[in-house]
Amino acid sequence: MSFVFPVHFSLLLFTTSFPLTIGVSLYEKVQLLETSYADIKEVLECKVLNLETKVIALEAKIAALEEKAEHQESVLTTLQNEQENTTPMAPDSVEIDHPIVKNNPIFRTCYEMNEANPLLDSGMYWIDPDGKGIGDDAFTVYCNMTSGSTLIFHDTEPKTDVGHCAGRGCYSRKVNYGASNRQVAALIALSEECQQSITYDCISAPLQFNGVDFSWWDDKNGEPQYFWSGNNKSIHTCQCGIDRNCVESHITCNCDSIFQKPLTDSGTITDKNILPIMRLNFGRTMENSSSGLYTLGPLECGGKLETKQLPSSCEDLWRIGHVFSGFYSVMGEKFVETLHCDFSRRPDQQSKQRKSISFAIFYEQNGA
Repeated sequence: MSFVFPVHFSLLLFTTSFPLTIGVSLYEKVQLLETSYADIKEVLECKVLNLETKVIALEAKIAALEEKAEHQESVLTTLQNEQENTTPMAPDSVEIDHPIVKNNPIFRTCYEMNEANPLLDSGMYWIDPDGKGIGDDAFTVYCNMTSGSTLIFHDTEPKTDVGHCAGRGCYSRKVNYGASNRQVAALIALSEECQQSITYDCISAPLQFNGVDFSWWDDKNGEPQYFWSGNNKSIHTCQCGIDRNCVESHITCNCDSIFQKPLTDSGTITDKNILPIMRLNFGRTMENSSSGLYTLGPLECGGKLETKQLPSSCEDLWRIGHVFSGFYSVMGEKFVETLHCDFSRRPDQQSKQRKSISFAIFYEQNGA
C-alpha cells in the first residue's frame, strides 16, 4: 500500500498543473507580449524625449558660455591694448606702494620738483609737503610736469550713481584722499592756487528746488557749500550760472530746470582756503525717471606761494623750508620780533608766541 500512494500523488500534481499551462493559447500570449512591449516602448520614448530635451538645454548653455568667454577675451584684449597705448592719468587705488620714478629726491611739491629738474616726465612721484623728517610720511601723487601741478587722487574718481531717494542729502558719501589731512593742508599752503572739478549729470534731479538746497558738498572744515563752480560761497550757482547760459534764464544750474531731459552741470571750485571737498550730498531723485551721476576730480594744486623777503610768521618760515621747532626772528609790525614756532603742527594751526626780546631791549637801552 505504501508503494502505490506516492505514484497516485504525483499523477494528481501533474494533472492539476497541466491545465494552468495549456489554458492560455499562443495567440493570447502574443497579445500579452505585444501589450507589454507597447508599454515598455512608451516609457522608453518618454525617457529618450526627456534626455533629448536636457541635451538641447545643455548645448544652449555651453554655447552661451562660449560666447561669454569670447566676449571677455575680446574685452581683455581691448583693455590691454588701451593700457599699452595710453598714459595712465589716475591710479586704480589711492594707495600706491611705490612711485614710477625711483631714486628721485623727495620734494615738497611737484612745482618745486619741476623747478629743480625741468626734464622730468609727468607721472607718479613721492612728495612730502609738511617737511622731510617731520610730521606725516611722504606719499605719492601725480605730477603734471607740463604745468608743474600736483594731483592728489581719492576713492571717488569714477562716475557714481546717487540712486533714488527723496530727502535733502539723502545720498551722502565721504571722500578719502591718498594723503593725510596734514599733508593736504601743507600742499595747499605751499601752492599759489588749488582747484577741484565736479560734474553732475542729471535727469529731473535738481540741486535746488523752490529755494531749498537738496544737494551740497562739505568743505575741509565740514561746512556745507552750495556753489558748484568758482569761489563765491554766498550764492547757489553752477558754471552755467556764472556764464549766464543755463537752459533756463531764471536758474543758475542746468539741473535745477523743470525739463525732463538729460542735463549736465560742470564746474571747478577755485577757493583753495576751503578745499578739498570732503563729502558729497545729493537728494530729490525719487522719481523713477530721475537720475543723478557725479564725477569728482582730484585735488590739483600748482604754482608756488611767494614769501616776503623777511618772514613775518611761523607759516612764512615753514613755507621757505624751516622744519625744526624753536625760536625764530621775524619781521613784526614795527621791528624784528622773536617767535616760538611749533612745526609739528599743521601750518594753518601753528600758534604764534610773540616774544619781543632782543630788539625790545635794544630800543630800551637807546631810549627809544
